[in-house]
Amino acid sequence: IIGSTFKENFKLHNAKVNIFKIENTDFEKHADFFKSVFNGNVLPEDNKNIDGIIFKGINFRGLALFGDTTFEKKLIFKYVTFEGHSHFMNANLGQGLDLDYSNIQSEINFFGVQQLNTEQAKKNTSQETYRIIKHNFEKIGNKIEANKYLALELEKRKNTLEEAQKNYRELLDLFVFKINWWSSEFGTNWLKPLFFILLTSVITIGLMHFSLFIELINPPFVLKDEYIIKIIKELPQYMYLLNKSDSLTSNPTILLINKALLSYLYYQFLISIRKNTR
Repeated sequence: IIGSTFKENFKLHNAKVNIFKIENTDFEKHADFFKSVFNGNVLPEDNKNIDGIIFKGINFRGLALFGDTTFEKKLIFKYVTFEGHSHFMNANLGQGLDLDYSNIQSEINFFGVQQLNTEQAKKNTSQETYRIIKHNFEKIGNKIEANKYLALELEKRKNTLEEAQKNYRELLDLFVFKINWWSSEFGTNWLKPLFFILLTSVITIGLMHFSLFIELINPPFVLKDEYIIKIIKELPQYMYLLNKSDSLTSNPTILLINKALLSYLYYQFLISIRKNTR
């Protein structure tokens, strides 16, 4: 479909599309691709190395409906304008999505989109596309899905920083992104900060009883029962953020390390368990 204008509703339902090309086309009313499957092969006469399903130079003036569609290759919207409210509900986008060169004038509902968080999809989907999806969920008030795509946006930014030629500022940014990823996977995994809170307590005990710790790690390795009991008894107090025992306050360096780590980790823990609420 090239250089065409559809003045009435366009419907392509339950179709298996093996060869696909659509460019410079206007849909004056609704365009509905419900339950169709696109595999993305291009026309034989197109000597282009196109690895994706491309909608190019399209104006969707009404609804653009991609409900329950399946795209077996990366879906690309290039120089495409979405003027009306549209949706991709339950669409399968396992090979990724590109909205970088799209103009979205009204809300698009991406609720129920499948496989856009798989490794292959994340490889083919840009940070900007995840940002656009997050923004559209925020516009329609879907906080849960917005947080999901915020985490994907941040992860994509982390990957970009890892691959880039890094200057001093980018190295600092990468360090911050790495810390946030390791500690809670950008607020999506509450078990990680809980584990690191426990680990912080163990490290603090080791620093508080450094000579005993050295004795324990030197052969022969003998872990006496009284040592285990002592560790278990002291473990909760060094996990407690407001602990100001004399033994801890008399070691300001250890106190600083313990409180700084616990403050950050408790923050990450709260963010993780409240990620779906305001």
